[in-house]
Amino acid sequence: MNFNKFEDFRIHNKGKYSEKCIELGLNNFGLLLNYIQKLDYARNSSKDDYLLVFSEKKGTCGTKHALLYEVIKEQKWGNWELVLGIYLINCDNTPEACDLLEKTELFEVPNAHSYLKYKGNIIDATKIGSEKLEFKNTLLQETVIDSYQINEFKKQQHQAFLRRWVGDNELGCSLSFHKVWGIREQIIELLSQ
Repeated sequence: MNFNKFEDFRIHNKGKYSEKCIELGLNNFGLLLNYIQKLDYARNSSKDDYLLVFSEKKGTCGTKHALLYEVIKEQKWGNWELVLGIYLINCDNTPEACDLLEKTELFEVPNAHSYLKYKGNIIDATKIGSEKLEFKNTLLQETVIDSYQINEFKKQQHQAFLRRWVGDNELGCSLSFHKVWGIREQIIELLSQ
């Protein structure tokens, strides 16, 4: 996606996140969004240091959007939210997971995803193509969060939702919470390749 519509959001040196953006020549939010989206999708060595997205040249939906949200907060721009969404991964929205899902006879699995909202519109800079918002049709729940909540809080919310989902769907003892969580972890690994 071309995030040029956010070029009017000029980045000024108002803290460590915006300082790093300016150092990299990312002086408006459109440039920053395009830059972040092109970085590899992979887990960082720490989820608590969002600047690692720059130095490691990679990040997940959580670390990438937490970094973006920190820049937004430093700039004091209104109408932005960091959101934790729970959606169903399936073959339609995540083709890379299709073989694994079919092998396990689990045709969909809840996943936690972080993204931004601007004036109610989803802005997803997770990776190239993420702006298509293919997850949107299976979105089950949204919670507005702050950057520090992308780690343990996000995991706790995701696991609590997954436990209820496994129970509500009566998946049987062969597909326990731990088994479904393991399948979801395998999917994340597939997406990181």
